Amino acid sequence: MKHCSRQVELDLDVRNGTLRVDPSEDGSFHLEVIKRVNAGTREQAEEIVSGYKFAEYDGQRLKAGDSECRNLGNRVNISLRLRLPAGHVYAGRVVSKNGAIDISAIDVNGINLSTVNGAVRASKVTGADVSASTVNGSISLFNMTEDSRISLKTVNGRIKVQLPAREDIGFAVDARATSGNVRLEHSVLTDKFSVQRLGAGRKINGTTDNWDYAQHKISLYLRSVNGSIGIQELE
Repeated sequence: MKHCSRQVELDLDVRNGTLRVDPSEDGSFHLEVIKRVNAGTREQAEEIVSGYKFAEYDGQRLKAGDSECRNLGNRVNISLRLRLPAGHVYAGRVVSKNGAIDISAIDVNGINLSTVNGAVRASKVTGADVSASTVNGSISLFNMTEDSRISLKTVNGRIKVQLPAREDIGFAVDARATSGNVRLEHSVLTDKFSVQRLGAGRKINGTTDNWDYAQHKISLYLRSVNGSIGIQELE
């Protein structure tokens, strides 16, 4: 199926399953719905899920997940793998309660990645606003765009961010680990920021000198309660 709109809203929501979003190469989107059904036979499993809709798309909004069958409890668990074409901007939310989220190589403008029990990983995501949160799990962001606002929050887990090291990028960093360490391993930022004590934890808060006039800007808001935060140079 071809995308009709320049901006497409994603509403991906599962309860007990993983969510993976990758680029496609043929100008179409491809959605794989992986169903795990607790049943005695294959025929019984097919009967349990028959009549339920797991995805719908109207040319501007793609909604997929297990919202229609949650009355079945844990008898049906859904995971999603979505491949998206280039040339479009994606917004919306990608949500799981018990499962990991992995998103790579798409252009976004306001996307929220959220899980309760699971890790969140984003790589080569371009666009303005990216937020990610988990309660029990780590968050990793690699090779983000040179113009972005990033918000990452976890309670029990570490945060790892890899950023480009360029003098034409201005950085604003607000990173706090309540009961963990904050580490800077970045050739541009190590000389410009100092790690300060925060009770039992550590913090970094400030902007680079070129923030007001920088051609490109990256803003980081990082929070971990029980875990470390690492800001590294892009490998």
